[in-house]
Amino acid sequence: MQRSAYKYFSVTIPAGEIRRVDVYSRFLTILNNSAASDPLVSIGGQSYERIPQGISIELPDDENFTYLEFYNDSAATLTITFAVSAGRIYDARFVASAILSVNATSNVLSTPAAIAVTTSAPASPAIAADSTRRAVMLQNNGSYPVWAGDSNVDGANNRGLCISPGEALTLESEAEIYLRSTGGASTISLVILQKV
Repeated sequence: MQRSAYKYFSVTIPAGEIRRVDVYSRFLTILNNSAASDPLVSIGGQSYERIPQGISIELPDDENFTYLEFYNDSAATLTITFAVSAGRIYDARFVASAILSVNATSNVLSTPAAIAVTTSAPASPAIAADSTRRAVMLQNNGSYPVWAGDSNVDGANNRGLCISPGEALTLESEAEIYLRSTGGASTISLVILQKV
């Protein structure tokens, strides 16, 4: 007797009951399950194990099972759909449903501005906090290093990020930014990239 290469089953099981399906195969795939929890399945008399939808079980080449048992331990009727075959089963179905949030903001560069930076501890931020800002681009056009950071910025103690003369720094931050130079007053060119 020739056996089928693929066989499809749909079994409905009342709450608390076991259904036995006599089938000779070595490969099982759970295609669908109507219950909230995964069904308990016994393959050829082995212990009951939960097998989620989409999972396949393949026995070694020289082994086959002759029956499957499905135990519905839930409080509601369960309908399980599965397939068995002589070889592997590939279920290429894929359905995704969700709301996808897309950040559709664009960017606008501000008009470049010059900021005079001194060696004194800053009393207020050189650049205020801004939740619509994507990035700040700073270029040191002066003759002395400028340090960027929080209110504790201090180049003499290596606190902050150093922008050497002629160098530029981009900070992707919405926070306030303090500036302080070392060695003498300096000038920073500022461009802000805004979210629109």
